[in-house]
Amino acid sequence: MSDAVFNNSIKVLLDVCLGIQQGEDIAVVADTNTREIAEDIAVAVHNRGAESTLIIMPTRTRHGEEPTKAAARAMLGAQAAIIPTTYSLSHSKASWAARENGCRVLSLPGCSEQIFLDGSLDVDFEKLSSLVKAVGQQLSTAKQARIISGDGAVLTIPLAGRQSVDQTGICREPGAFGVPPDVETAVSPLEGTTSGVLVIDGVVVPGGAVSEPIVAHFQDGSISAIEGGEDAARLRTLLAGYNDPNIYCPVELGIGMNPKAKMGRGIILEDEGEFGAVHIGLGEGHLFGSSIRAKAHLDLVLKAPTLEVDGNVILQDKELRLNDRTLKLKGDNLECL
Repeated sequence: MSDAVFNNSIKVLLDVCLGIQQGEDIAVVADTNTREIAEDIAVAVHNRGAESTLIIMPTRTRHGEEPTKAAARAMLGAQAAIIPTTYSLSHSKASWAARENGCRVLSLPGCSEQIFLDGSLDVDFEKLSSLVKAVGQQLSTAKQARIISGDGAVLTIPLAGRQSVDQTGICREPGAFGVPPDVETAVSPLEGTTSGVLVIDGVVVPGGAVSEPIVAHFQDGSISAIEGGEDAARLRTLLAGYNDPNIYCPVELGIGMNPKAKMGRGIILEDEGEFGAVHIGLGEGHLFGSSIRAKAHLDLVLKAPTLEVDGNVILQDKELRLNDRTLKLKGDNLECL
């Protein structure tokens, strides 16, 4: 591929997000579906004077499935790993082991050419980083959050005082993790306490866009019932297929903050990262500091709910209220009201 926009997006990933240095060992791990993109990334790494090792493995069957042993070894021994794959390795044991060994991990699940061409990577990651961390601090110090969705359904989420996971897209420090173009901050709920009703009108990850709202009931920190039409039936089948009671447990409250990410393009990193979107993550919670472990991590994404933190509205109608300022999208840019 020689498209200028595509090449500039690779430049952003390598130079801005990862900060690759000459002489570094970089592992590029892909699958048979993403081989062409991975080859372009590996060449770009080589052109920067770094050592690139390209691993093409058989395509996995689901998110969270472990990579091949060869891929895991390559990640473990690298200073940075770039993972453009069909299914996510973000929550895999291989990714965690690599990070604990100092590897910077840039995960690109659901990778396709569109991510590099649609402008979602053409943002000021440095500027967004400051905003993400400021919102994350609000979540870290809060005792309780409430999501108001649908026609007034309320989900109450007691928080545990855990440090927010600020996914800024920048991962230049050893052990850092990034998933650009997803830019978000997230915090883990207190286990066993989330209760109420959530109306999902955006996307289920994995699963795709929701055509008819799904109504999920939570009790004592777990989904107790799922109501709705065909989308709800698919979600029930998806969750039941893991045969894991922990897959129903909320482990993440996340807020999307990329002004150029667009939900519904079929790109999971943009679904969660769209500015003003909110998601509840289910299942595997290691990444967010939760004690809950599960066979996979799933996300329920809402388009534009109201989010309250300790009784104060911080997000409503895609307007983000941060201390003494309010930020709102104007086109693909953020403006301060």
